[in-house]
Amino acid sequence: MDIGIFLALLVGLTAGVLVALLIDSYHLGQKVKQANTNRNLTQQELDRAKMDLASVEKELAVAQNELKNLSRETSRKEVEVAALQGKLDTAAARIEALNNNLDQVNEHLDELRRDNRALQGELQAAHNENSLLRDNLQRLETQLEEAREENRAICQQVSVTEVEMKHLRQNLEDARQQLADSQHLRQKLAQAEDNLQTTQSEIEQLHSRIKALQAQIALTGKNPLEVIKGIGPTYAKRLNEYGIYTLEDLAQADPAAIAGHIDLKPWQAVYPAAWITEARTLAAKINEGE
Repeated sequence: MDIGIFLALLVGLTAGVLVALLIDSYHLGQKVKQANTNRNLTQQELDRAKMDLASVEKELAVAQNELKNLSRETSRKEVEVAALQGKLDTAAARIEALNNNLDQVNEHLDELRRDNRALQGELQAAHNENSLLRDNLQRLETQLEEAREENRAICQQVSVTEVEMKHLRQNLEDARQQLADSQHLRQKLAQAEDNLQTTQSEIEQLHSRIKALQAQIALTGKNPLEVIKGIGPTYAKRLNEYGIYTLEDLAQADPAAIAGHIDLKPWQAVYPAAWITEARTLAAKINEGE
């Protein structure tokens, strides 16, 4: 009985041990699997670490090459910096020279400004003088017109005086013819001679006045044809283009030809025939005075 119990206990104990062993074996198998898995993972990580190490070594080699290149580049840059520093010093010297030149230019500019102000003053004075000359020119033109009017009046007076002189000469001739018959006629002849001398003196004075007027016209720079009434600068220029420059030329011209050349319109109050008549009178007086 004791042996059966003992055997039962032994069997139970053995079964418990076997169960425990089975359980431990199962857990151990699981741990082995886990350990294998961990070992595989560790091996993979080790392989990756080796790969990373190789990559790092390559990168280190590249970095070392880059460091060498940077060292060489740094040396080259230092040389360039030294060259640039030399250029900078040269540029600074040039800037200083340019500043000196700028000071000289500013001084010259100040001189030019002073000269400009002086020239402005001279220009204003010249402008004032020009205005004065214009006023004088207007006065001369006015005097010229007055001289023309006076010249026309003198020409008319000369014509009247010449007519009177012709009458006096005729009277003188008559008196000379009657001188043998009457002492009274001798006295009349003497009086006529005195009148003739007086008239000739007046004619000479009139001719002198005509020459003075011609000289005044010449000084003003006007065309000599403008002394004729009705001829202004425009008609004088057209007559010059036609070949008429003097009073003698105008005195010998044809009225119809002149009217055609100056493009005379029927409604214009311009009389070339009157021009020619006045030119003949003035030309004759001038020739007699000469």
